[in-house]
Amino acid sequence: AKVKLASISPYAEGYDKLTDNLKLTVGGRYNIDRKKLRAINNAAATPALGAVPLVVQEATFRNFTPRVVLSHETPRATVYASYSKGAKSGGFNTPAFTQLVELKPETLESFEAGIKANGLNGRIRVSAAAFLYNYKDIQVSFVDAATGGVRAENAASARVYGLELNAELRVAEGLTLSAGGLMERARFRKFPSAAIFCPRSQPSPGYPGCPTPTGAPGFANGVADLSGEPLPRAPDVSAFGSIEYEFPVGADWEGSFVLNNRYTSGYNFSAGAGGPLGFSRQKGYNLMSASLGLAQIDKGFDVRFFVDNLTKARYYDEVPSSAFGIAGTAAAPRTYGVTAGYSF
Repeated sequence: AKVKLASISPYAEGYDKLTDNLKLTVGGRYNIDRKKLRAINNAAATPALGAVPLVVQEATFRNFTPRVVLSHETPRATVYASYSKGAKSGGFNTPAFTQLVELKPETLESFEAGIKANGLNGRIRVSAAAFLYNYKDIQVSFVDAATGGVRAENAASARVYGLELNAELRVAEGLTLSAGGLMERARFRKFPSAAIFCPRSQPSPGYPGCPTPTGAPGFANGVADLSGEPLPRAPDVSAFGSIEYEFPVGADWEGSFVLNNRYTSGYNFSAGAGGPLGFSRQKGYNLMSASLGLAQIDKGFDVRFFVDNLTKARYYDEVPSSAFGIAGTAAAPRTYGVTAGYSF
């Protein structure tokens, strides 16, 4: 399959200082994407996948995405409120065996208000924000039961809202502490016909869109109303903390020690965690890393010893559900090594 894209995207932005401290910024982008799909299928694909010899489709997607920001700026703080709109172009699922309805563009309306401030002569920096995102026609990926490939479909709508806080404190010369966190709620507002996978070997109570089980192994295609369910890869809580210490080593060298810790609450890898069995889900986990570095001052050479996943956390990079079963890709275990570099 071959997809051709022709795109044009004029953009403009300007601002007006309403007062000495108050600034209004207004901008926008108009995007035109023209996509053409051409897929040639061999004779073997016809009996196996119901393919046609040639698939040709063409579609044009147009989106206007404005941006408005009102900010109040002083030497110690910036308070702002913003509205913006974004768009992810529509397109075609590939491989394409027959004519298919194209994916609609995914659009996002963003409302955000926050503050960025500093104090103690620049030793402390704080930022906080509240946000609300409204998605329409969100593009959700799933594993196609017929081909085993990854495809996408449009969910009706979704909403994400939450709070974010970050802080950085320079405790003493060379010693910096950082911490932050995000609390959000990301849910489908409407997703009445989501693709899921139902076990063939047993009934699926509460899932009327699953076919009658046959007793055979594996999974069958099903549909479910996932309105109100979490978006994929959207944990409700995430947080981090770090310690960084820089210290002199002789006249020409500088050392540094960094310790990072990140916590992520549980989340789904795919919409509805894949189906009734809910295997496409990751439990909450904590990830820690550390490094010790040595660098020449003003001469470009540096070396760093690192340890990732210090506490041997067990988690997955991916757990897709499909008609062929559940397959998980484990994340890297404790990993350590040395990096060296020279810049000039």
